Amino acid sequence: MDRINDPCSVRATGRARAFVQNRSLNMAGIRIDSFFEEQYNVAARRDGLEDVMGQWNERSRIYRVSSPDYLKCRYGPGEREMLDLFPSARKGASIIVYIHGGYWQRGDRSMYSFLAGPFVSSGLNVAVLGYPLCPAATLSEIVESIRRSIAWLWQNARKMDMDADRMVLIGHSAGGHLATVALTTRWPAVAPGLPDSILGAVMAISGLYLLEPLRSTTIATPLNLDDNEVGLLSPALHEPLADIPVAVVLGGAETGEFFRQADILEDRWRRFGMNPVRHVEPDVDHFDVINRLASPESALFQLAVELAATKTGDGSDNR
Repeated sequence: MDRINDPCSVRATGRARAFVQNRSLNMAGIRIDSFFEEQYNVAARRDGLEDVMGQWNERSRIYRVSSPDYLKCRYGPGEREMLDLFPSARKGASIIVYIHGGYWQRGDRSMYSFLAGPFVSSGLNVAVLGYPLCPAATLSEIVESIRRSIAWLWQNARKMDMDADRMVLIGHSAGGHLATVALTTRWPAVAPGLPDSILGAVMAISGLYLLEPLRSTTIATPLNLDDNEVGLLSPALHEPLADIPVAVVLGGAETGEFFRQADILEDRWRRFGMNPVRHVEPDVDHFDVINRLASPESALFQLAVELAATKTGDGSDNR
C-alpha cells in the first residue's frame, strides 16, 4: 500500500483546530478533545438509540425466520468469523456484502439481517459479515478477518451460483472504514489463487477514513491504536488497488467531522485516479441512514442496486 506523504492531513483543520486546546483526561489516561468527542460519539447524540436497535433486532429475527434458505457460513477459525448468506432465487446474481458499524467494538451481524430483505426481493444475494471486536481483537486483526471473509465469498460464490465478479461491499461507520481498507488490499497475499482485484464496487456510508482524530476521543480506549496502526489502517492515506465504482455516502444530518472525513477520502483517492461518487441521503442522521438503505423507495437503495448491476471486469486487475 502506497501512503501519501502528507503528515498535516491527520491534523485538525478549520473549526476543529480551534478546539484543540479544550482537552481533558479520561479514566484511562486518554487525552480527550471535546470537539472530536462531540463529533464522533454519535451514539451519545441520539435519543432513543436503544429502541432503534431493538427494532432492527426484531426485524432481523423475523426476516431470518421467514428465510428458510439462509445459511450460516464459517469463513475463518475465530468464534465471530461467521457470515449470514441470504441467497436470491436468481442464478448468477451479484452479491451485496454488508459490514456493520459499532466503532469496531460493538454490534453483531444478527442485528442487520433485515437489510437483506429488499435486496433479495430485487434479485440480489446478500452476505452479512460478522467479525471479531476490540478489545479482544486488535483493529489489524479485524481488518484481516474482513479480508478473509471477502476471499471466502469470492472462492465459494460460483459453487452457489453467485457472480463472484460483482461483489459490492457496503459498510456503515466502522464498516465503511473496513470496506475502503478492503479496496487497498493485495488479494494474492490474502489467499493463494486470488486475482489482483476481486471487488465489483464499494459503498462506504458515514465511514472513518482517517483514524488520527479518534485517538482524542473515548472511542479510542478499547482500540489501543498505536502510531503504526493509525497510519497503516487509515484508507485515505493509501492507494486503492482496483479501478471500480466507489460511492461515498452520508446522511444529511451527519456531523461535520464525518463530512470532513468523506472530503479527505475523495480528495486523496482522486490523486490516484479514482472518481468517487458522493451521495447525501437527506434528513437522516448516522443511524437512520441504515433504514433508508433498507427502503426500496430511497435513492440510497437504488444506488446500491445500480452498483450491483455494474460489470467491472473478469477478476483481473482493473487499474
